[in-house]
Amino acid sequence: MLTETRMNDFAIVKLKDPVYDCLLIYLSAEGYDEALVKVEKKLKKTLKDKHYAYNIVIDLLFVNGNCHNRFLDGYYVNGKFDFHLQKTISPNMDIRQQSTDWLYNHNEFVKNSPLTPRSREYIKRREAF
Repeated sequence: MLTETRMNDFAIVKLKDPVYDCLLIYLSAEGYDEALVKVEKKLKKTLKDKHYAYNIVIDLLFVNGNCHNRFLDGYYVNGKFDFHLQKTISPNMDIRQQSTDWLYNHNEFVKNSPLTPRSREYIKRREAF
């Protein structure tokens, strides 16, 4: 079963959401393609039940910044991402708040990141964005 997990490159936060099972916060500034390949490999090791399907919100704030393609809707099943089903989304404020809260509570990632001063200020104030 899925629990909160943190590795150097990403954090997985279990969600209580009717659509999404978890929030994946990517904590590296690597490009989009490299990010998803790396995450997929690490998820195989992290998620114990390889046959379970997860609807995942992927937060690419560190890669894309706070823009229209910050969040992706991902589907992970049988140990792999289904890249054909991925799309850019605008998640609800609860999910955005959980991402902000996680970053607020793990500020060491924010300090050493390429985030803009404005994004850092939102996190410092614990304000969803």
